[in-house]
Amino acid sequence: MMCKYCGSEKVVKNGKVREKQSYLCKDCGYRFYLDGKFARMKNDKAIIVSALNLYYDGLSLRKAQRNLEQIFGERVSQVTILNWLKNIHN
Repeated sequence: MMCKYCGSEKVVKNGKVREKQSYLCKDCGYRFYLDGKFARMKNDKAIIVSALNLYYDGLSLRKAQRNLEQIFGERVSQVTILNWLKNIHN
């Protein structure tokens, strides 16, 4: 495992906070959590995954946006869906 901030491999477990394992970097001293690809996204994971599935099934961003609004009742812009696509691939 590598530190999210400095890239060092000198990382140790550092307890749990709200049932999430925290880690401490011995080099830079930062404390962090492994959040995965959905870190800091304010929308529900189900909406994000559905939007990506709709896009990869061949729908345009606008059509995926309309389908999300019909299914979840949540309005998400096509730019947001595009940003999710960029975040997933980075």
